[in-house]
Amino acid sequence: MEQINKKSNNVKITIIIPVYNCEKYLEQCLCSVLNQTIRDLEIICINDGSTDNSVSIINRYLKQDDRIILLNQKNQGPGKSRNLGIARAKGKYAAFIDADDYYLESDALEKMFSACEDNHVKAAGSLRKSLIDGVEKTERLFEDILQKKLQPDGDLEHENVGIITYEECQMDYDYQSFLFERKMLQDNQILFPDYRRFQDPPFLVKALHAAGTFAVVKAYLYCYRYSGVLSRFDTAKTADLLKGLTENLVFAQEHHLDILFENTVSRMEYEYAGVILRNISPGDLNILKLLLDANQIICTYYCDRNFVLRPLRMVLEDAASGIAAYENRLLQQIQKQEAVYIYGAGKLAKKFINYLRSKRLLEKISAVIVSDLNSNPGASAFETEGIALREVCDERIANKERLVLIVAGYIYYKDIIKSLTKNGFANYEALDYSFLEGL
Repeated sequence: MEQINKKSNNVKITIIIPVYNCEKYLEQCLCSVLNQTIRDLEIICINDGSTDNSVSIINRYLKQDDRIILLNQKNQGPGKSRNLGIARAKGKYAAFIDADDYYLESDALEKMFSACEDNHVKAAGSLRKSLIDGVEKTERLFEDILQKKLQPDGDLEHENVGIITYEECQMDYDYQSFLFERKMLQDNQILFPDYRRFQDPPFLVKALHAAGTFAVVKAYLYCYRYSGVLSRFDTAKTADLLKGLTENLVFAQEHHLDILFENTVSRMEYEYAGVILRNISPGDLNILKLLLDANQIICTYYCDRNFVLRPLRMVLEDAASGIAAYENRLLQQIQKQEAVYIYGAGKLAKKFINYLRSKRLLEKISAVIVSDLNSNPGASAFETEGIALREVCDERIANKERLVLIVAGYIYYKDIIKSLTKNGFANYEALDYSFLEGL
């Protein structure tokens, strides 16, 4: 049964929420939306075939607030759910939130709406946080690009709105942190592709490219509940992941978006290499073909017929046991080094240290590097292993040609690589840590 909002006239923002078995977090999500200070909302919840108590929770809330609309469909995935929400939306602008996430500052949407209206732009972004192991952590979304926009005596603490172009940032992640003009989406036929994974980045890329210029508001709208990446994929979803990544490669190629192209290649080579290797099986020609297709696009873009994507190279070397082959190559690589650095001091780094101890290679680690010692209070434990602990900017790190193994969550890779490059490190490799999961 579909619930209809009788007050659908003059809706400023439609908030679209796909819901699939999210009873554990749904109330927090809905409360955070209803607490927004801008009142002219409609909240479209798309029940995507839930089998838990999610629908009962939505029904209870819609009896209390007639801005909530419930649509029901058979399970088709979040992309099709959001597209249904776009089709039924009445708001001038549209925003998206996942049912297991929540909004932070209650006036954030109001500030974003005003930024669009006052600056005559068709999209607005905001700052965000991630919930990792129960702790809200601030992300660096927009920080660098906004800093360049400030007056010489300005700073992020006093600046409320920045205006930037898509060409300046060329971002592909964090679409939930944006408000989009609905007419712009409709006029450009921008929808979520029918992928079970990585359907969000192609949508965001096309939407922001169509907007051209957008506002960034100094307000924290979104909190993303981070969960492990590898466990959310199977073979079919990995194929969809590669389709989404390839879609962004093609779009970047067609529109001369070099930053987007480079970032997408990096995601394929490092962020998702472990996912690809874990979910490819002997004789799986579909994933192999998708990798080959992506590789051909990259070869053409780089004018380098010899380029081979890192996961493709690893698959071709040993398709039947890619992870094991990677582990063996990693050990051989470390053995050949005089010494290496590890970047990261969290749970993964500690697990990797224990792994190297079991392989009798611990003496190869000359230092553990972190971005900020004050933000890593547990890092001192490495010193008990006889391993030096250094900040990335520490002048005592004399040999910056030495290999740096990045041992951290995939979501941190981009910032870590930027920090290493800024501080003069050129020889680094992101660890595909999936082989550590069973340890």
